[in-house]
Amino acid sequence: MVRDWDRRTPKNFRFTAKFPKIITHDKRFKMYGQFNGPIDVATDSAGYVYVADSGNNRIQKFLLANPCPAGTQQVVSGVCFVTTWGSQGSGNGQFNHPSGVAVASSGRVYVSDQSNHRIQEFRWVADVGGGTTGGGNQPGAVK
Repeated sequence: MVRDWDRRTPKNFRFTAKFPKIITHDKRFKMYGQFNGPIDVATDSAGYVYVADSGNNRIQKFLLANPCPAGTQQVVSGVCFVTTWGSQGSGNGQFNHPSGVAVASSGRVYVSDQSNHRIQEFRWVADVGGGTTGGGNQPGAVK
């Protein structure tokens, strides 16, 4: 059960995949796969998991797989770190307490940037050197 922050009403959700606990909430944790105030999570059709890591002002992207594919890093068994983006600030690609994350069917990632009073849109762009669009690990800010 999840409680709606503003309306303070419970809502029931059924999750089809288990995402193991990675760490506990602690301001010291800034490494990949560690969180400081994770506040929202979203998944896409390819099975990636996106976490709004509010206290670290970033988004982290994971893949649930065992073994982890090349180019990813195992965090715990069955959870592979893919990439992260964002830092504190008000510029493009920067956040001031990201509070929500959503993924459209197009693959674009939308992040609610709470204290900057905006929503940023990201799409996956080609890696330098001819990587693939959509499968690359470099998010590009659209708006």
